[in-house]
Amino acid sequence: MLLSYFNDAFKNFSDAAKNATPVDQYYAIANNPVQLRFATSRLARALSPALEHLVGEHVLSPSLTVCLWDNAAAKDPMPPFPWKEFAPGTPNIESANEGTNPVIYFKDERIHGAYQIGSKTFSMLDTKRNIALFWVPDAGKITYYERSSPLRTIFQWWAKKYSLQLLHAGAVGTNAGGILLVGEGGSGKSTTALACLDSELFYVSDDYCLLDMDSHPYAHSVYCSAKIGREGVARFPYLISAVENKERLQEEKALFFLNKHWPKKVSKGFSVRALLIPRIMGLKRTKLTPASPRNALMALAPSTIFQFPGAGQEDLTFMAELTRCIPSFFLELGKDVDSIPDIILDALSKN
Repeated sequence: MLLSYFNDAFKNFSDAAKNATPVDQYYAIANNPVQLRFATSRLARALSPALEHLVGEHVLSPSLTVCLWDNAAAKDPMPPFPWKEFAPGTPNIESANEGTNPVIYFKDERIHGAYQIGSKTFSMLDTKRNIALFWVPDAGKITYYERSSPLRTIFQWWAKKYSLQLLHAGAVGTNAGGILLVGEGGSGKSTTALACLDSELFYVSDDYCLLDMDSHPYAHSVYCSAKIGREGVARFPYLISAVENKERLQEEKALFFLNKHWPKKVSKGFSVRALLIPRIMGLKRTKLTPASPRNALMALAPSTIFQFPGAGQEDLTFMAELTRCIPSFFLELGKDVDSIPDIILDALSKN
């Protein structure tokens, strides 16, 4: 049944593309070629800036093709959503909170699907054909957090095929190696990552990255975006001119596309040598203290599993292995944010 629905929705996209001028863009995500086929340039302008640092060459056989459209481009409305049989009893509760939006998730042996209630986005992946669908009602009303990390649900499903794990984690470091920043929203990951822009450290992510555990943990960048609350922007005056949504900071976090303003600071990835767990302590001085693998797993796993539809035991096992194989520390954040890069560099020199 889900394959039949997927094909109906795919026809909806194909008709939308015929009625508009589709935009094809290619990216290299964790060294895998990915094609995004937008039905309209309006949708491409909304979602592509976060991936700008990974633009790649045109390829004939991408490892993933994502078809994206909205109602304005479609000839016919979306077919009625198929989750009644596959996700019975799911509450239809709306939430505008980033990362906590209720999700209706459904799957069979071939198809994954999810509807994000707060952002009203619909995603499907055919794991056999490596084709994904992404639909929104209106390309002009995409939420700031969807612009910041577009398609993360689809990327999480697709990454499993390549033994990659999408994590709710930040990452900063040097070409010789870096650290993962793990913790729930509001723990200080973005503050820590953005504090490193004015240093010799490079930026991979503040919220989501792909991790490869093939021979040694390696963090791959997915998005060149960052988000931080209004009070956080005040700590970093050099960020103010780069805020994308200045007029909406009363109800949204500040959104940045770092490749647009600091392209030389954005890295595509590096090996991971330690995990840091930021904690806002209100101390005068920031410091590192030892943390256990269990501390790191408890900081990383709940928010990762909660945010990605279909995540479960396989993901938990992956993260448990990660936290056992590299050292972990608490980064007890004080008022001296300027010292954060030096503390991270010192940690890297010892691990």
